[in-house]
Amino acid sequence: MATVNKEKTVEEKTVEEDAASILGAIIVTEVVEKEDKALAIVGASVFDDFDNDIVATSDDFKVPTLKLMQGSSDAVKERQANLGEYRNSLNELLADENVNLEVIIFKREKYWSENEIDARGKKIKGTWKRRDFTLNNSTDSWQWEDEDGKTYTRAVTFNYYLILANPEGEQAFNQIPMIFSLSRSSMKAAKDINLILQELKIKGKLPVSTVIKLGRRLEKNKDGDTFFVPTASQGRTSTKSEMEAAAFWRSELATKQVVVDGEES
Repeated sequence: MATVNKEKTVEEKTVEEDAASILGAIIVTEVVEKEDKALAIVGASVFDDFDNDIVATSDDFKVPTLKLMQGSSDAVKERQANLGEYRNSLNELLADENVNLEVIIFKREKYWSENEIDARGKKIKGTWKRRDFTLNNSTDSWQWEDEDGKTYTRAVTFNYYLILANPEGEQAFNQIPMIFSLSRSSMKAAKDINLILQELKIKGKLPVSTVIKLGRRLEKNKDGDTFFVPTASQGRTSTKSEMEAAAFWRSELATKQVVVDGEES
């Protein structure tokens, strides 16, 4: 007997799709419930002292740096990045060269970056060191010689600890924070950020209550070489989840010794 292929009606297709959807939801629900029950049996509180299992050192938690790509950037030289892009020290693209990067700043540091320089005024690799910025040394000379005749230079540097702005609910938590270091030619952006944060403080608002938009501007040095400098401006109001994520990371990093990935050496 010949087989007759009967075309399914719209109603039949809808019933099958609904059944498949319900079955999928049941399976997912069962998996989640099993995980929840397992956690309840074990007891979530037993993991409260998880970080106490080891002796923490400064190398245990590396925070990536946020970088604005320049002609001198290794990734650009190797054609793995474009000028003006924002990338992290893992070379992950965060914003194209024509797109602002929205971030939320939850901590900042101010210190001296010091380097030995050669006769041409170029930094000597491996001589960088960080020194605390205090009222007592705030007026120190930006260049000096030691007793051995070596020449050094210093510059005020700001480190901004931040997360990417992400209004999509819990996704704000699903990221590792970064550090954005600003000094020398980038100091204008640092001053703009500091002004925004100061205005928030005057208004009685939290520093994480607003999004900072990072852009870039093309400039030219005295030798005629062009390069990008970061720009900063105030953006929209942060969402509740964004502020909670920023507060979480501020608290988390306060209990850890942090080393900056990609910091000068």
